[in-house]
Amino acid sequence: VITPPDLTARDEFGGSVSLIGNKLVIGARRDDDRGSDTGAVWIYERNGTTWSISEKLLTTDVDRRDRMGESVSASSGLLLRGMADGEKGQLSQFPDPVIAVGVPGDDDGEDGSGSVYSYALAASGAEFGSKLTNPTPLEDEAFGDAVAISPTALIVGAPLSAPSDVTNAGKASLFTAAPVLITDGEKGDSSTGPIYNFADAFENPAGFDANDRFGNAVAIDEGGAYAVIGAFGGNGPDSPTDLTGGNTGVAVIIGTDSNNE
Repeated sequence: VITPPDLTARDEFGGSVSLIGNKLVIGARRDDDRGSDTGAVWIYERNGTTWSISEKLLTTDVDRRDRMGESVSASSGLLLRGMADGEKGQLSQFPDPVIAVGVPGDDDGEDGSGSVYSYALAASGAEFGSKLTNPTPLEDEAFGDAVAISPTALIVGAPLSAPSDVTNAGKASLFTAAPVLITDGEKGDSSTGPIYNFADAFENPAGFDANDRFGNAVAIDEGGAYAVIGAFGGNGPDSPTDLTGGNTGVAVIIGTDSNNE
């Protein structure tokens, strides 16, 4: 059982978790270290069968009710692919695990529009990479309510977004990072964290209605080629039409790589 020593009532430690190798990431969206419900994230490291706190992540620009750690996602920093001449090589963004942390109450764009932080988990500690926001932010859209990261791509859900003024229809955004080719056993640079840049935004291709909450859950494959976006309040083209109340839910698979769309 894992509980950090500085927990207080209603911190909601364990509200989000992600595991990669011997690194464990745990969010507490209502931690009050920087103010009411500012949130925090703990990094644990395993040594044998013992899990110990490596560090606690807090940001300098969080504010009340930002809820840092509402969502977390961790991934290996390395991708292995065969090279063109048949030799094995490494296509890598960073040699260390990478993580994304959702802060859906952040006010940088609009009130409650949200943000996401990326880090590399280097041996010396977490290295900050990017603070990501919606390029076209909307008030209270909860960007960062769901996150999923890979070495080369990051998908972010904003389930309370209102595209075309449709309340809580939801939206998801894709961010990408250019990988670095590594050969001869070399390692990439981890002096800074992973940098991701906005690439595309998605709405439910099956059509959207109020309270679909497209983006309430997201996932991305390790290669960053495909993303899955959930909308628990939505309906797909094959959803039953004779159910009272509807809202059967839908999951949408999206090709994020131009070769797979």
